[in-house]
Amino acid sequence: GYAAKVANAILMDTLSVAINMGSLYGDDLHLSNAKKMLFDVNYGSVNLRFSELMADASEVFAKVGAGSVNIELPHQDLPYIVKIKSTAMCRTKLPTYLKEIEEKTYVSRGYTKDAKNLMTFMIDVSVGSVYLK
Repeated sequence: GYAAKVANAILMDTLSVAINMGSLYGDDLHLSNAKKMLFDVNYGSVNLRFSELMADASEVFAKVGAGSVNIELPHQDLPYIVKIKSTAMCRTKLPTYLKEIEEKTYVSRGYTKDAKNLMTFMIDVSVGSVYLK
């Protein structure tokens, strides 16, 4: 987390966390200043919170083999897109404001394809649940 509420002064290309078994919690990750964020948990959960977007476009990859992905999305008026890859053994709960534009692809109210600070969420859960709020 970023308790000081101050963005990372260094522009990072990639922030990557991999866990075999356990839970990952990340708060205010928009302050990381990373173009790509990779969160991979084999068994367990990925719990992320984004209250804003970064200045530039970014991608967030959350992958869980068995477990859950719980993400608090930025405000609905900010530009982001959510792509979910899941199986029949995965339960999904999404906010009502997300609009489906393709199969398992959703956009916020503020989404525009050419937004300078577009945030892309790519979620992959084999067995478990996806909960976005």
